[in-house]
Amino acid sequence: MPSLQSLTLPELTPTVLEALRCQGVTTLEHFLTRVDPLEIPDEAGGGTSKVLEAILRHIQDVYAPPVLTGIELEAELRRTRYASTGCQSLDGLLRGGLRSSHVYEVTGVSGSGKTQVCLSAVASYIGEGHTGNAVYVDTSNSFSAERVTRILRDRFGRTQNASVVLENLKVVRIFDSYSLLALVDELHVQQAASVGMLVIDSLSALIGPLIGRGQSQGHNIMISLGNSLRQLALDRQVTVLYTNHSVGGSRQEEQPTAEAKPALGVSWKNQPHVRVQLALPSRTTDDGQRLARVLTGVEPAEAVFYITEGGLRSA
Repeated sequence: MPSLQSLTLPELTPTVLEALRCQGVTTLEHFLTRVDPLEIPDEAGGGTSKVLEAILRHIQDVYAPPVLTGIELEAELRRTRYASTGCQSLDGLLRGGLRSSHVYEVTGVSGSGKTQVCLSAVASYIGEGHTGNAVYVDTSNSFSAERVTRILRDRFGRTQNASVVLENLKVVRIFDSYSLLALVDELHVQQAASVGMLVIDSLSALIGPLIGRGQSQGHNIMISLGNSLRQLALDRQVTVLYTNHSVGGSRQEEQPTAEAKPALGVSWKNQPHVRVQLALPSRTTDDGQRLARVLTGVEPAEAVFYITEGGLRSA
């Protein structure tokens, strides 16, 4: 969220901004998370209430979900495009694949296939020739151009023109949350349709260390990033896909997905539109089998898929 000074509200005069700055309030995050009452000078009548109403009105106009009519909702559905994950069973689990204007979370314990799903999805996106580049944010040095090329070759039969297709994939290595926030803001102001898919592997690697006990600033950064990702998806018709590691659970359980929980906690639960949890099978196998389960929705659904040399394969 932006600084208060950048809002250009007439109520936020230099005197008011300075008074807020002295109280540690310089951004909208500071304003929204403020616990103690604010002391604001009364310059033109109305005092504190007038300034508060102006800021809250701005937040409602810019960040509150728009009220849409049935006709507008139908038009939005017609604009929706679907990108394949590269696996028919996962596409079926997601009711058609990855939708534009949606934020997807892939969570799971180490080795469950989160990065493989990301690589398969981004390869399928550029291979299918969708409008807009794909941006892959690598936060743990796990991106493999060789893997993407192999998936493209096996799924689409491309060999000679693989390098041309890969021109539509931009890889960015980021290792701190501030740089990621800056990138998301940059993508938001770019020309419409310049980016169609944003993949972040792994989001929890950046945010996790910031949200320990007593780290209120880290929590604010997490919420700000979540809002920015949703806003990017909605405003620019971007498909956002990120990974979040899970903690707990055991592959020896009859239902291995039952105990494992996404690491970013309850406060992050409502940020993604769709949350998919991956798990290893209850018994060790050598065929690359993985279990996928959609955690959002009234009736959670499940699917089985396999990780192979050529990408993901349905059961």
